[in-house]
Amino acid sequence: MMTVTHPNMSTLPQHTQKLKAEEHLVYKGLSDDLNYTILQPMHYMHNFSVPMVWSTNAYQCFYTKTTKLSYVDVVDVAEVAAKVLMETTHANATYELVGTDFLSPVDMVEKFNQLNGREAVCQQIPVETIINFFPTAKYDSYFVKTFQELAKTYGDYGIAGNANVLTWLLGRQPTTFDEYIKREIVANQLS
Repeated sequence: MMTVTHPNMSTLPQHTQKLKAEEHLVYKGLSDDLNYTILQPMHYMHNFSVPMVWSTNAYQCFYTKTTKLSYVDVVDVAEVAAKVLMETTHANATYELVGTDFLSPVDMVEKFNQLNGREAVCQQIPVETIINFFPTAKYDSYFVKTFQELAKTYGDYGIAGNANVLTWLLGRQPTTFDEYIKREIVANQLS
């Protein structure tokens, strides 16, 4: 099962919903002898779209641009998911999947610029701008509240995690944000 790091953060409705799903799975594991593994990835690096920042020379965020979050590369998460599916030693385990980087949106843009000699900027935009981008937002109060709480929690606290478990599962150091940027530039043939 794929959920999220820190599902116990009560200010994030999408996290608490995943906590309930995890709890249900654990009880089903106990009552029905069901083997499970819960993967809890952190905020994905690919939310920083290298091609978009390259083409617009800007990265837009909907929370305080100096607040730091931990990140994980989706490729690392996929590698762990494959390993967990193929190996029987992960039954009834819960793993937080967190990379080594703890960065703010401003930090990410600075790293992007350092690696490419560019002059991209970080722009903080109102969360309502993001919400209003989705046509269903006017009908979906849960979506609106969830996104507002996400922006507030990220802005007030950020989210941090520890890379030890991911390092152990991968058998190597997790992909860094710098490595992610370099990979995306090559993959998207940006120059």
